Amino acid sequence: MVDTPRESPAGAAIVVTLPREIDLVSAGRVGEDLEAAFSQGVGVVVAGMSGTRFCDTSGVHALVMAHKRAKASHAGFRVVLGPGEVRRVRPVSPAWHLRPGAGRSAYAARRRAPAPDDQTSQ
Repeated sequence: MVDTPRESPAGAAIVVTLPREIDLVSAGRVGEDLEAAFSQGVGVVVAGMSGTRFCDTSGVHALVMAHKRAKASHAGFRVVLGPGEVRRVRPVSPAWHLRPGAGRSAYAARRRAPAPDDQTSQ
């Protein structure tokens, strides 16, 4: 479901509330909803997954395509995750690095941390 932007489209953030389960059956609609949000010319599209409890590779593909669309249109793309299975399996898929705020997670910090023998100056 696509919400209405709250300010002028160029600077607006729009939230697309994603379903409880995203699988082969629902992923097409998710992709269409995300595309519709970008088509409005907003500055940021937020994929609201706080109520999503299951997301298979079809759903991950829809999110990756939305990320590519955001880059192509110079817009922002954010994914908001809630508690549960979707958050717990996030590190399994390389696509989950797209989630803003990942820099605050332990997983992202481990991915960016320099190796102990790294001798680069700071």
